[in-house]
Amino acid sequence: MTLVTLYGQYVSHIAKYFITILDVYVSVPPAPADIISAPVNDTAFVLRWTPTLTEETRPYIKRYAIAYNKVGSSVKGSVEVDHRSNSVTIASLTADTSYRVKVRADTHTEEGVYSQPSRVRTSEYSGHTTLPKQGSVS
Repeated sequence: MTLVTLYGQYVSHIAKYFITILDVYVSVPPAPADIISAPVNDTAFVLRWTPTLTEETRPYIKRYAIAYNKVGSSVKGSVEVDHRSNSVTIASLTADTSYRVKVRADTHTEEGVYSQPSRVRTSEYSGHTTLPKQGSVS
């Protein structure tokens, strides 16, 4: 009788474990919200978002994936950041160019839903910094 009871509890634990795994597998994280982007300089911009926080997915978010491309171009870039981050700087871009960016949260088993695309434009090329002439003080 004791063995059966222990076995029953063991089966109950296994069933609970598989139900938890199934819940994680089926729960696709919603899109991050409040996407804010701003140019940093002529070849970079910073992107911030409100993290994906739902009771079902919060403990299982593994990373945020950011996709971007020049407006009108099919060539895409992507970056991934740790789940604890809610911002990223994307560099090595073209000056004075509009980009489309979107963010999604991923779990260990599922890719989330991308946010609505946001547009950001890098700054105009500012030219080279000129050094003062030798002997002059600024």
